[in-house]
Amino acid sequence: MKASTVIILIVLLLVAAVLNPSFEEYYDHITNQLRKQENNNKNIFVKWISKYANSLSITWIKNNTVRDNCIIFSIYKTRYLGSEFVTLGIFGTFITL
Repeated sequence: MKASTVIILIVLLLVAAVLNPSFEEYYDHITNQLRKQENNNKNIFVKWISKYANSLSITWIKNNTVRDNCIIFSIYKTRYLGSEFVTLGIFGTFITL
């Protein structure tokens, strides 16, 4: 391998490690996703119910999420309503797998 290739790989790994999202960032991401869904509802009653359900969901998600920190990325496993959702956090973004 050329020295320039090794340097580029090291820089990429360092950037990935610095931008590895924290649990708080994941929690904020999920909270924002739920709030977007809540705001899409037109019916005021449904919106109110949705807001209450989302606040319960957020608490549930926070208590039922496990983070596997792999230094350059994180894997978040969230149990919710009998399913497990796996999300990859890398370079400051989240990708649900």
